[in-house]
Amino acid sequence: MATKNLFIEAIKQDSSKVVEAVRGHSNPPVLPVPSCPGWNITFLMLHLGSNHRRVTKLLRNGEPVDLSDTGYLNLEPDWQEWLKNGKAPDDKAVPSSLVRWFEEGYNGLVAALNETGDDSQVWNFTGKARIPAS
Repeated sequence: MATKNLFIEAIKQDSSKVVEAVRGHSNPPVLPVPSCPGWNITFLMLHLGSNHRRVTKLLRNGEPVDLSDTGYLNLEPDWQEWLKNGKAPDDKAVPSSLVRWFEEGYNGLVAALNETGDDSQVWNFTGKARIPAS
């Protein structure tokens, strides 16, 4: 349980730092992400937020997430295009609605992690059909 709490706290802290960084650098030109060539902070936020929602859906349903189905992500049309193309514009400010969407997503993930019992069986990438969520 202590490890789970540490992971949840890390998600909250790291996600808050992403929000803080984006809010501090949201005007054009949008900052690039040096460790992800071709990405900017807008796209990084979209990518991370999408993953938060995918894991939340996985935890709540216990089944693999169809990556081609993005309806549950609640993306605005522009964001859908950015995700599809793997790039967000550098010459437009980071949308404040994207920041709120990101915050809602990581808060949803934290809630799902708190609600998921350590012995709950979930799908995973290891090749085993299901393993304990812990």
